[in-house]
Amino acid sequence: MSLKNRIDDHMVTFLDARKLYNSGKYKDALYTYLKLANIYGSDIVNIELEKCRNKLGNINENTTSLEELIIKKDVLSSNNDILSLIKQVDNYYNSSQNLKNKPLVSVIITSHNTEKYIESSINSILEQSYDKIEIIVVDDNSTDKTVVILDRLSKFYKNLKFIQLNSNLGTYYAKNIGILNSKGDIIFFHDSDDICHRNRIELSLKALEDKEGAIAVRSAYARINPNNLQVVQVDSLDYKLGLITLGVKREVFNKIGFFNCTTKASDDEFFNRLKNYYKKDKIAEIMQPLYFNTMREGSLISDMVDWTGENYIYQNTSLSRSNYVKVFKDFHSRNHIDFAEKFIFPNIRDILPVESDMTKLSNPSIPVYINICSIPQREQKLQKVIEVLLNQCDFIHVYLDGYKQVPSFLKHKKITVIQSSGSESLRDNGKFILLEELVSQNKDGYYFTVDDDINYPLDYVNTMIKKLNYYHDSVVLGVHGVIIPYNSDRYFSKRRKVFAFYRKLEMDKIVSLLGTGTVAFRVNKFHSFKLSNFYYTGMADIFFANECNKNKLPMITISRHDSWLYEMEKNTPTLFGEFKYDDTKQTQIMKVYGLDRYKSKNDFNISEELEALLPRLNALEFL
Repeated sequence: MSLKNRIDDHMVTFLDARKLYNSGKYKDALYTYLKLANIYGSDIVNIELEKCRNKLGNINENTTSLEELIIKKDVLSSNNDILSLIKQVDNYYNSSQNLKNKPLVSVIITSHNTEKYIESSINSILEQSYDKIEIIVVDDNSTDKTVVILDRLSKFYKNLKFIQLNSNLGTYYAKNIGILNSKGDIIFFHDSDDICHRNRIELSLKALEDKEGAIAVRSAYARINPNNLQVVQVDSLDYKLGLITLGVKREVFNKIGFFNCTTKASDDEFFNRLKNYYKKDKIAEIMQPLYFNTMREGSLISDMVDWTGENYIYQNTSLSRSNYVKVFKDFHSRNHIDFAEKFIFPNIRDILPVESDMTKLSNPSIPVYINICSIPQREQKLQKVIEVLLNQCDFIHVYLDGYKQVPSFLKHKKITVIQSSGSESLRDNGKFILLEELVSQNKDGYYFTVDDDINYPLDYVNTMIKKLNYYHDSVVLGVHGVIIPYNSDRYFSKRRKVFAFYRKLEMDKIVSLLGTGTVAFRVNKFHSFKLSNFYYTGMADIFFANECNKNKLPMITISRHDSWLYEMEKNTPTLFGEFKYDDTKQTQIMKVYGLDRYKSKNDFNISEELEALLPRLNALEFL
């Protein structure tokens, strides 16, 4: 067909687009001009496209999605099912050139209650034409069979790693954990209810390779109705550039930080931050639908979708999203911001102000104190513990037992160090030095005691504080708990029940005492506290249990999955190893304090949540 005939066939569209614009129907005019851009190329309508976008932006931010505002060109297609789009991409792939380099790629998938989709999602990555891929799935505390499926798949595929969170903290928190556990030079993201074309990674890497200086790449995506596999048109578009399709070089996170840990819209924030730092021309784009997003109830975009038919939707920005966009745009526009220093991870509080439906972080309003005792043989282990917990708290107090000098990694503004003096040693009692000070000064906070030989997870503090909040901060929590049997003959009795911190526990349990390497509580629940009441060293768990009982604070070991916490290599002495054959003192103290007797409801302040933990067969006693 000659150019003259093509123009004759489509001139009415140009005229209609102009009429729509002149009548103030800027959104309809924008889509019409985009059709023309797809036919003739964007140069012929660039000015008109810019005018439409400016009008839409000036009238109301909510009239169009953020993604529509940031793209240079969208694609309109006559295809209406996923198979047609796949064939279209196949043809595009067949005309592409081979990759020159083959870097390791990490694909991070986050999941939450997607048992119907998760296996198909993972399979679409496993079947990629590009084979140098590691897959990291981070489950955000699913309650359906998602975890069962992930466990099975991770045992079968060597390049699939599965990480499980112990509380629901949102997809961006999970993404950040995936980033920290990845090894790839390029990192891609993928949702657990979506699939992608088998050439997605290869084509994306090719685009990244071809664009000089590019640090990121993204492609178009289409929304799919899972019930009929039809393309769901979004604002009359079959597909468009998407943020979930993003792939970035690892170095980017060192320069601009991690995802902001909201529950939604932080891919928008991250992409805006990326453009602010690197500029838009450093991002390669592929105008082909390499990614297929499942439209379903409960998805993260459900608050911004209006269905106009079985396969048609319009997107509107919810108020909380719209407010968030204003907040982060304003923040990004400020000069001299060190993004990497601001957007750290892990974090326990919102970095930018958001509405309540946008966050699942613990957001404590009082300080968080972490307290630890360490021996010289565990200096390297101590460093690992500090690295994991430093950004999960406000202050760390370290009691160094027998160290000749303070290690350099402890010289930090958040860290206070106390060294043992001469032959006098507080041993594990040193974890409670600060508690006496805080109680005596009537200061509040969340108080954690930890060990120097345990691997703590990146969701540890958030999980513990959220669980404390569930019990109205009126309990003492731990991960390692012990139930001492009634009238026990000895402290280390074979009859005692141990809920080891590294083993799965299906539900919270009330216990007799907690291991002080995994304890968390609210300071103001202790009306008095004297460290001098800890008469011996190496037995802090017994003395602390007595303090809890005196303050009518139930001790609870919390539910968790296997190896949420786990012990570092066993090459140093432990307190259990020291006392397991001679527990005479512990047994005497246990009897004096009545740790082996039944406790009635009157011993504690029973809330509705705590009532649910009472043994069903004997509701008056904690067994």
